[in-house]
Amino acid sequence: MKTWLNPLFEPLHERLLSFVQEHKDSKWAPIFIMSPYLLYMGVFFAIPVVYMFAVSFFTNVATGTMEATLTLENYVEVFTTSLYVDTLLLTVEISLISTLIAILVSYPIAYFIVFSSWKYSKVLILAAVAPMLVGNVVRAFGWYALLDTSGLVNQIISVFGIEYTLLNTKPGLIIAIASVLMPFAVLILLSNLFSIDQDLLQAGQSLGGNPLQTFWYVTFPLSMPGIVGATLISFVLTMGTFSTAVFIGMPQVPMIGPLIYQAAAAGLNWPLGAAMSFVLLAVALALITIYGRVMEVGSSRQGVQYSLVSDESAEIGRERAFSFAGLLEKLPFDKRVVGTQTLGALLLRVGLVAAFVFLLIPVIFAVLISFSQGLYVIPPETPTLQWYIEAVNSGRWISSFVVSFQYSIIATLISLTLSFSAAYTIGRYDFPMKQAINSATFLPLIIPQLILGIALLIFLNQFGLVGNILGLSIAIAVYATPFATQSMLIAMENFDEHLEEAAQMLGADEIQTFLRVTVPCLLPGIMSAGILAFIISYSNLQIAVFMQGPGIVPVPVRIFSQMQFGATPIIAAIATINILITLIAIMVVERLFGAAEALGYA
Repeated sequence: MKTWLNPLFEPLHERLLSFVQEHKDSKWAPIFIMSPYLLYMGVFFAIPVVYMFAVSFFTNVATGTMEATLTLENYVEVFTTSLYVDTLLLTVEISLISTLIAILVSYPIAYFIVFSSWKYSKVLILAAVAPMLVGNVVRAFGWYALLDTSGLVNQIISVFGIEYTLLNTKPGLIIAIASVLMPFAVLILLSNLFSIDQDLLQAGQSLGGNPLQTFWYVTFPLSMPGIVGATLISFVLTMGTFSTAVFIGMPQVPMIGPLIYQAAAAGLNWPLGAAMSFVLLAVALALITIYGRVMEVGSSRQGVQYSLVSDESAEIGRERAFSFAGLLEKLPFDKRVVGTQTLGALLLRVGLVAAFVFLLIPVIFAVLISFSQGLYVIPPETPTLQWYIEAVNSGRWISSFVVSFQYSIIATLISLTLSFSAAYTIGRYDFPMKQAINSATFLPLIIPQLILGIALLIFLNQFGLVGNILGLSIAIAVYATPFATQSMLIAMENFDEHLEEAAQMLGADEIQTFLRVTVPCLLPGIMSAGILAFIISYSNLQIAVFMQGPGIVPVPVRIFSQMQFGATPIIAAIATINILITLIAIMVVERLFGAAEALGYA
């Protein structure tokens, strides 16, 4: 088995093999293998967040400089300035309503994908995830063009004699944010619904329950953990909304995210920006805790409802609990309306189509604009490539594409290295605090990107890593790594360790087995993780906008900057190019793994 080795590498191979054989079963082996991930996330995630908390007590001296003092003046300013307090309250209100709408619209999509017998239903996973990968700034542009005074929405409602512009209004902002949240909500709901034991549903139907009764008394209660999880994640993401809030709401409907950006990035008052960030995080976590406690109490009451009472009282309780069943039985959802299709199935499909239109219309609209003669000439009278030609001939846009590809590739390589070390350790070893470390891999996703961006800006600026490719790559990799890690963990769960045992029985040593068996078997997962990390890195705005510099302007940041002066079809052309890059990457993942398999749903 050693004939494949070059004689020059045989001494190195022997020393490395001896080290592996000596320490592979050591209690320190998991820490050693996972050390790249732990060190990187400790230095570039944990320390920046802690340092930003310390900075929130510093005194701002001049633009971009501060004095290391211990003062509460920044927090006092946040809570005594009516603009900040009113905006924070408005942010909470908009976040709650947007989250509720996102969950209500996302549930039919997830439900259909999981329980439909349609053979292409799993492909809908890609359609649901694609807008998330395109990036918020592209979807925000699409909603801007839809909701503007001359946009498609106004053109439609004006037919009915209604004159109302949704742009820069609370309803318009809520609609746009809810659409942006949907991919995240769908993914979490899918994870829960796929885990439901189908035998429980069959048991409900065999006991006489019709489809609606089975859904209400079996499926819906079992899906509550997914609903709770989707609600929490969606709410946290909404509290830190940035690009959508700027394009659709500001200045008439301000949210706290853009104000934090104005203080920290535009005004260079880092202590105030840090204080505002932690107030935002504290409010979000407090509301999440209250919500979780309410759901826990409600679940506990339902669970002990029958256990602490007499048999007679329990019987009465059961009758009350199922008193709604009679009404559900009378509803005509089992009635056939079109061929063999029931009313319930028809309504589900109508809801599914409506949900996908709501999810995809800003992306579709952006593509249509890119081929039209003007921003609001929809559909295009005569398709044109004028805006693509102008974009290609623009040195600024070409420079931005080069910058985006450079840092995205570097960030992807960093993410792959870190995620492989983390996923391999978690998937292969049992060690203390394994579950806690596994859960901690989600932390960079839980903290709003805006806060993470400010933390990295303040910390990396101390080392001259702001405004260059290396700093961008390091910062973006912090956010991309959790996505790659989850993809790699899925690959590790599906890996058959018996293949390694067979290779060693045939004479392969540990290194040969790893290189010739383990890595090739995990290669589809590695490639999927790499593609996902690249897309996440390429489309990121909230972190990139803080880490940019002169001559180092990523594509999403360039779109954001151009939108400050108004939307143009050139932006639509650039957005369409981004969409095309994303679709190509998604198609590669589909060919390698399949939609459901790549996301761990099969």
